[in-house]
Amino acid sequence: MDEVLYQNQVTSDKAAVVAALAAANGSRDEEKGVVILKSFQQSRNIWVALRALDVPWLCEVATALDLRGMKLENWEQLVNYWPTGAELEELEDHAFGRKVGELRNVEETLLPLLRIPDLKFRLRLLDLTQSMPVTMDQLSQQLACVQQACRELQDSESLRQFLAVTLVACTYLNTGTTAEDIKTDASVTSFFEVQQLTKLSEHKLYVSTEGVGLGMQQGMCLMHFMVKQMRLKFPDRTPARFEAELSCLERGRKQRLDEVKQAIQLLRTNLKGLEAQVTNVFGLPEASCGSDEEKDCESASERTCSPDKRTRTPDLRARAWILLCPVKARLALLQQQFEEAEACAKAMLDHFGVEVRAVPAPQVAEKKESSSSKEEKKEKKELPPGDPLAVTLQQTFASFSHFLAEFRNKWK
Repeated sequence: MDEVLYQNQVTSDKAAVVAALAAANGSRDEEKGVVILKSFQQSRNIWVALRALDVPWLCEVATALDLRGMKLENWEQLVNYWPTGAELEELEDHAFGRKVGELRNVEETLLPLLRIPDLKFRLRLLDLTQSMPVTMDQLSQQLACVQQACRELQDSESLRQFLAVTLVACTYLNTGTTAEDIKTDASVTSFFEVQQLTKLSEHKLYVSTEGVGLGMQQGMCLMHFMVKQMRLKFPDRTPARFEAELSCLERGRKQRLDEVKQAIQLLRTNLKGLEAQVTNVFGLPEASCGSDEEKDCESASERTCSPDKRTRTPDLRARAWILLCPVKARLALLQQQFEEAEACAKAMLDHFGVEVRAVPAPQVAEKKESSSSKEEKKEKKELPPGDPLAVTLQQTFASFSHFLAEFRNKWK
């Protein structure tokens, strides 16, 4: 069916279009029936959507606001090409005038859906209350991954030992201070930045005759020396041991707290808009769960949306809030988890002495605009900078991930 419609979509011959549509959906031709949906694209998309949907089931779930454990799909294509006001009036005239037999199949199949008030909103309510928890679960998994990666970096014994060896070596190279001096002289300060882990392979070593006797070779880098030291002092701290202790590092590196924050804000905006529509269409619940305090939503949901209430109150107002209140409660928990992930990230950065700094704005974009005299002038528009904590966290994860890859390569 779809192939026939696509082949004829480009034609300008109205008779050929109507004939193709009639042959595809089994409806009556223009001479024997009434064509209300004049647009070929509209008729095609509505028919494709109706073929994918179980219309009797869709009428039941939209009327009762209950998906009954099933998934709502393919509804957006239907409502995006929904008939206009004039077309709806003409369809209703045929329906109430008992002239259904004169309609094509695509219009005739639409008639049961036209009898459901606020159909678009009902379908959107069912879809969002079903899809939002899935999105929230995905965001929750991302936040959990970030938290786990931060904890692993702080708790890794192998990483702590490697950093101790690196600290001594870098301090000696920078200041000439030995490990004994660091232990005995309190005035000696020794430190290096985490970002320097990515440069250990860039520093080439001059290997003396004594170093050659210890297994060093010309052309080796500082990372080779660190690996040699780890083999001598901590032979059990192999790359496999590092990877076991930092199993979530690579996944945590791919997550962005600022993107998760934006996704949560979008969910909150959509949910507020949906709540306003529910209030406008169905009214407030008996015990309002539309409180400004997100934390009160779960208890209000329990009061208003209990199983007993569902069986005693079959009206749509109660059913709409039964759908909405658990989603609000889940969003409040997600916001709490995001705040915990931010606190965990800050604690990890403080542990390694990484300072969260303001991120400079990206490169300035140039936008051309036409003036009244039709002369083109360039207007500079500054792009918003990234979130400092999110950028610093990602850079720190990347530094440790790069170190782990280099350590693995040099261990061979």
